[in-house]
Amino acid sequence: MVYKNRAFSRFPSRLLLNELVLLVSIFALPLVQCITDFSDVQALQVMYTSLNSPSQLTNWKSIGGDPCGESWKGVTCQGSAVVSIDLSGLGLTGTMGYLLSGLLSLKTLDLSDNNIHDTIPYQLPPNLTSL
Repeated sequence: MVYKNRAFSRFPSRLLLNELVLLVSIFALPLVQCITDFSDVQALQVMYTSLNSPSQLTNWKSIGGDPCGESWKGVTCQGSAVVSIDLSGLGLTGTMGYLLSGLLSLKTLDLSDNNIHDTIPYQLPPNLTSL
């Protein structure tokens, strides 16, 4: 079948292009990486499990997850780096975990008014200015 109207004859190729873009975006989604620095994700996952995986920490996960991309409660990011954690007054129990030094860009850590026990880890984040 030959179309005499050029505008109409381009329609099938535009439709095919739209379908192709849709298929590529659907299959590319699983390949998207998280935006948070890997060492920050690991440190926060360890902290979460060390605090007994509390329900107060919405969106936090012990496996997987993306603190900056998923807006984990109390976590502030600049770009892909975690720069502040404020978990004050949430009634948390447990310890801070052993990977705090992996939070390379963290400047502020507020865990006040909780029931965190044990000592403060000797390896704190290297750029921490407020504890």
